[in-house]
Amino acid sequence: MGCGALIVLAIALAIAFGIWINSPGTLLEPQQLLGADTTGYVEWSLRLEDPGTEGFARLLIEALQTISAEGTDEMPQWLGSWITQRQTKKAQKDILKVFPLVAAWTLQPGNAAEEDLHLTSISVERLGHQLVFGDWVLGLALPRSDRVEVERYRKEKIYRIPINKRMTLTVFLRDGHLFLTSDLATARTAVDRLIEAAGARPEPSELDRLFAQTAGEPLRGAVTNERGEILRLWRKLIPGEPTDAARELWRELRGLSLFGGLRDDGSFAGTLRLHCPDGQWARTHLQPLTAALQTLPELQELRLETSSGVVGDRIDVDFRIPDLTQLLSRIDR
Repeated sequence: MGCGALIVLAIALAIAFGIWINSPGTLLEPQQLLGADTTGYVEWSLRLEDPGTEGFARLLIEALQTISAEGTDEMPQWLGSWITQRQTKKAQKDILKVFPLVAAWTLQPGNAAEEDLHLTSISVERLGHQLVFGDWVLGLALPRSDRVEVERYRKEKIYRIPINKRMTLTVFLRDGHLFLTSDLATARTAVDRLIEAAGARPEPSELDRLFAQTAGEPLRGAVTNERGEILRLWRKLIPGEPTDAARELWRELRGLSLFGGLRDDGSFAGTLRLHCPDGQWARTHLQPLTAALQTLPELQELRLETSSGVVGDRIDVDFRIPDLTQLLSRIDR
């Protein structure tokens, strides 16, 4: 009877664990990572309730089905059709599993005058409990490694993983959310804000005012430019050194904001808003600023469609990538 009871208990625990690990967790509220010193913030919420996201996911599944069918051309029709159907069902299950998803990025000043500290967070509701279990496994395995440093801070395990001689990845998992940071101090600050909800600030900052103009879209973001953040971000994202004229233009901006999202026709549409010192400055520099964006080879490969204009003291650059699914299929091949 005792052995039978232990077997029943083991089976019950296994079933309960299976139900728990496959059940959805919770989504991160990334704005709690903001503080009074935050100079840049971008968040992207992908939910199937959004018609654009749902339509894009459907078109992506159809594109993968086409690619799968092309790979079975030389097979008998019945066999190729069966393989394509199975691969399509698996792809559909894997794609839909990542929704809803919230990704966010924050920027804050470092100790040096031109140093910026970055934090990236990713939260997938359906994978939340699996990441909680993964965090427990990593907590047992990684401390045994000679290459990985484990920092314990406020009951959180922060891992320092060397990528190469000049780069170390700082990462931690909390409540099923993944956080990647540029350094250990930024990770500690993130843990503090997650525990203490330090994102609530008494007075709106310049970043708050810029971010408030992006309401209503899944992708929202803003960056201030009091310390020259825009030029440093440009250098990180765009290969090659900008010209002297371009550097002066980016330094004089008050900030920028970004908003947009996926559309149900498979495209991505958005607006890059450049906040200028005044309306006269915006009208004078409209052409050189938009020309600097439109001539980038990286953007031309996306077949980017753009239009721009001056609205008050800002320059709005509306952009559209016409067919993301076709672009992804080219990358896959």
